[in-house]
Amino acid sequence: MSEQSKMKKEILNVTDRDSVEISGVDAILSFEDDYIDISTTLGKVSVEGSELKVLDLSKETCSLSVKGKIKAVLFSDISTKKKRGLFG
Repeated sequence: MSEQSKMKKEILNVTDRDSVEISGVDAILSFEDDYIDISTTLGKVSVEGSELKVLDLSKETCSLSVKGKIKAVLFSDISTKKKRGLFG
């Protein structure tokens, strides 16, 4: 694995559809009660749901924790900017 590939690591964990933890976070682009748009090392991630709250945002570990009723997690590729769901 190349050094560049190692640097572009992103881990996303969804637990019981009520919390999300994401690593590789660069910034929160927008935040509302029903969606959060996040810039990551591999592109944009959107979390959709209701009663969403940011529990933790760490610049040191580049991680984000979100709590609420998670309905969808969408990805946009860096190269194509095409939205994809959690499983493709």
